[in-house]
Amino acid sequence: MEPFHMPLTVSCPSCGRRLVRVAQSDLQDFAICPACLAAGPYDDVMDDPAALTVGYALPAAVKDFVCRLEGQ
Repeated sequence: MEPFHMPLTVSCPSCGRRLVRVAQSDLQDFAICPACLAAGPYDDVMDDPAALTVGYALPAAVKDFVCRLEGQ
């Protein structure tokens, strides 16, 4: 099953791109920058965008999905 995704109004503090919310039914929601792949738990990032972490340990399926989104 492909993850759910939705563009957010919050921008990445590292590169300025708009973040994307990505969720799968069996995983938590993530806020991810599709350009630099900085990421974090959705609720934490929405409270404080500085909670994004470059190199965040995303599940491989979520990382692959975001890379495919960026390639569109």
